[in-house]
Amino acid sequence: MKFPFCIILFSIGYVTSSGYTCQGPIKLAPPNDLTQLVNWPSIWNDSMPPIPFASQQSCSWEISVPDGMYASVVFYKNAPSAVSISLVYPNGYAVGYEELFRLILDNNDLYPYILMSPKVKINLGKSKYEGSFSFNVLWSKYDPSITHDNIHLVKGATPTAMIPNSHLTTFTAQTTVSIVGFSLKNQSEYVFLRQSAVFDGESTSAPFLGTLYSIMMSGKEKVSSGKYLTVYTWGLDNQFDYTLYMVQDRASEQIMNCDLESLNALSSDEQNFFTYRGVNCEDGFDCKFQILANYGTAVLVTSGSQAEYIKNIETFSDKSTLKVYEGAISDATLVTTLTKANYKNRLPMDLKNTIRQYVLDTGTITGFTITHDTSSADWNEMYDGRKGFIHSAFHGVVSDQQDTDESFITDKKKQLYFNYIVRDADFTGDKTSLTVKVWSNGNQVSSDV
Repeated sequence: MKFPFCIILFSIGYVTSSGYTCQGPIKLAPPNDLTQLVNWPSIWNDSMPPIPFASQQSCSWEISVPDGMYASVVFYKNAPSAVSISLVYPNGYAVGYEELFRLILDNNDLYPYILMSPKVKINLGKSKYEGSFSFNVLWSKYDPSITHDNIHLVKGATPTAMIPNSHLTTFTAQTTVSIVGFSLKNQSEYVFLRQSAVFDGESTSAPFLGTLYSIMMSGKEKVSSGKYLTVYTWGLDNQFDYTLYMVQDRASEQIMNCDLESLNALSSDEQNFFTYRGVNCEDGFDCKFQILANYGTAVLVTSGSQAEYIKNIETFSDKSTLKVYEGAISDATLVTTLTKANYKNRLPMDLKNTIRQYVLDTGTITGFTITHDTSSADWNEMYDGRKGFIHSAFHGVVSDQQDTDESFITDKKKQLYFNYIVRDADFTGDKTSLTVKVWSNGNQVSSDV
């Protein structure tokens, strides 16, 4: 009877009337039988409530994840908000930094975390409050039969928007690979994004950069240290059929090592961005955002096959400039530039490329409203002083699906004067034409081909 009692003491330190105490780090490694679920404390299982812990102590656990494996962990926490229990991922390649990012665990969040090699730490911060905390771990090997895709990225080309799939995907750039995470249409589903991993190299053996959740929540792009970046997701292709992340070739070394004067001389696609956010709008609703560039250039990016309309901007800082790009951020793909002086006459605005990027240089824009509904945007309604542009569905992209038909209306009691300028055409020839027809009271009064 004494022998099992000794095992309990070894597993959890010792137990008082107010809960267990621990020091650490308490190290956990995969068992020989990978089908075996490892519980902590070992006297606990998931049919029980979590085990209470004592106050006024700091605890540390370390979960080892050997190369070629991953660990799925479910945490059972019930503690006051003042009690901090965090999950800390080590930075596998950046010299001088101990941690890549830290996630604070929530109460009653039973959706699993997937942990990567080489190890992950769990820290319980010292607090005057008591609580309960337990967890279980299941280690697994990567399936060797997984299809491994390799996608090549070209510097200056349109970024690649990715819908999740069941493949392991490696992106190969000419310089370095930038990845931007996208928000979900339904925020309650954010826990699913933990079922993903981004690696700084050609395989799952490369250093772990984060999950799609952590990258999305950071509001910044993550850039590889070399030419390769690999992404894998667990089952997200069964949950989402829209863009979860975007990758592109980005010259990170030039950005990170240059002084301010050199930075200002960089071309648009080489600029450093303080924030870089991908967003998805809930189906059937307008989306409203703030774009904050008080501490550096901010980028908001959207992706989709539907036309997108900038419906409204509520406030626009005096010295701000908002540049709108279709595709990559470059001088060649700049659609228009909005300022405090001109934005009211330029809206609504229609964008048709599958990637739309909004780049704010300084200040703040609030109430930046986008929609995919023509009626909601009032796109077809004319007003005095309105200025804008019309372009084909895939302007700037080699495509034979360039036909575009737009109609605009005004109050029949008002006389409308307008003019238009053909700015450019990507292709010329017998099959390229522009026809403008004017109708009044149901009768065609003008036609210009």
